[in-house]
Amino acid sequence: MTLFDFRVMHSTLLEHYQFIEFHLEGICAALGKKPFADTLEDVEKHSLGRLVQAVRRLEGGKRVPGLSPGVYDELNELCADRNFWSHCCYTELDFDPKTGGLKHQEDRQRLLDDLHRAEEMRELLYRQKVELMERHRDSITLF
Repeated sequence: MTLFDFRVMHSTLLEHYQFIEFHLEGICAALGKKPFADTLEDVEKHSLGRLVQAVRRLEGGKRVPGLSPGVYDELNELCADRNFWSHCCYTELDFDPKTGGLKHQEDRQRLLDDLHRAEEMRELLYRQKVELMERHRDSITLF
């Protein structure tokens, strides 16, 4: 793995985390008791961890069947992973002086595994957000 490969994969991982946050914001807004735009404004600056808590609170285990307790556990793990890749990876991982890429196979595998998990969660949350909005289309007030 070269430094370029690492940076592309790292950037893609961060993209997935941003879309996870985006989809959770939409789920919060659809579940909120206030108009969609007002709830969205309330949560759009929340961190990933706060968004997970907000969805869990608003959902109450009843309105988004695809978000099982296991999904919430995985989202909490993704929060820790996101914090690592956003704030610590360049200072805590060893890079190969020749290639610039990750020096250790276990670090490369961690990046690949986290990338795969984040992509799957992004897709799941997108589907859940769309399904939720379609199901509650007539009861969601935009403004």
